[in-house]
Amino acid sequence: MIRLLFLIQFFIFNSFAIIDIASVDFGEKEKGFSGSAYGSFQKSRGNTDKDEAEYGGRIQYDTNKTITWIQGSVENDKANGIPNADNAFAHLRHIHQMFNPDWAMEFYTQIKQDKFKSLQNRTVFGMGPRYKIADSPTYGKLFMGLSAMEERIRYTDDQIDPKERNYRVSSYLSYKIAINRNLEFSYLGYYQPMIDNGSDYMTAWTTELMIHLTQVIDLSCQLEFDYDSQPGYDVAKTDTRQKFSFVYRFGKEDPLTSYAYNFLNRSEERRVGKEGRSRWSA
Repeated sequence: MIRLLFLIQFFIFNSFAIIDIASVDFGEKEKGFSGSAYGSFQKSRGNTDKDEAEYGGRIQYDTNKTITWIQGSVENDKANGIPNADNAFAHLRHIHQMFNPDWAMEFYTQIKQDKFKSLQNRTVFGMGPRYKIADSPTYGKLFMGLSAMEERIRYTDDQIDPKERNYRVSSYLSYKIAINRNLEFSYLGYYQPMIDNGSDYMTAWTTELMIHLTQVIDLSCQLEFDYDSQPGYDVAKTDTRQKFSFVYRFGKEDPLTSYAYNFLNRSEERRVGKEGRSRWSA
């Protein structure tokens, strides 16, 4: 009981929103929609006045040969009335199987805003192949992606940092393994140099430990690292972050989704039945 109360308290007061980093693969989910939703809100008063809010989600649609998803998050934090975090993120990606399930073509677009990095918005568009290097029940799955990417950056102060339009090569490695039924580990690492200037590059990696607490609720422990060789004016090159989050997954196994689906089906059956009785009465 004490452990349960601790988990509830931790969930309400100290959770952080996350983005699922594990690479998706064909056939992992049933055809149709699935996704996740999460959010955290903290308010402190007394010696420290603090307001924190972070929330987001992900929706994914699977077919036999395609996977499409959109995900995003928003964060707004204040301490003693002074903002110390204000950012938003959205990502849309479509994966289409090519010759066989190991090869796929990816198309994506992303927009990010972070006022504390002097970033009004950063928009990217890209496409390229993805290859599944390894697929083992014992050792996990390893993916490699390579794409050409257009990047458009608008800073909060155009006088100090003018607008940018760059072309980059984006490469990544993604690894995930199911340690047991209730524990998964994932790694995602990016390297994005400019095509005409290799000294201007961005790199990032994220590790995630996902603990399946119930059929639809997970606990995620995430460590992030970002490096930009040429950031905006007066912006640090390196960022690190630790995040802990409770995640609610929805889909065909989700009780709420199943209830809504059954409710809509019953409503449709009642509507069809009424129409049939009306025709017979006429």
